[in-house]
Amino acid sequence: MKRIGLFLGTAGLGMLLMSGCVAKLSESDQAKLDQAVSAAESARQSAGMSADRAEAAAKRAESAAGKAEAAATSAMSSADKADSAAKRAEASAARAEASADKAAKAFEMSQQK
Repeated sequence: MKRIGLFLGTAGLGMLLMSGCVAKLSESDQAKLDQAVSAAESARQSAGMSADRAEAAAKRAESAAGKAEAAATSAMSSADKADSAAKRAEASAARAEASADKAAKAFEMSQQK
């Protein structure tokens, strides 16, 4: 008995489903369905364009980051060169001071003779 009830229930559900699939939509329902399909298509296209724009922005950001990294490397190199030049200038100043001291001493020695 339960089998027959289950069979009839399943058959009834199948009939309801089939009648819903075959049923004709009213004009207003069809217009709403068309509008919903159109809105979904528009949203899909908009999402695609947004994704393209986001990807392009990410590529620009990546390029800018690469340029910033190159600029930082160049700045570090320039700072190292400036530091080296300062050390060379300091050493030259020390040698010049020593030469000046020697010259002064030589002058004093020549004055004493």
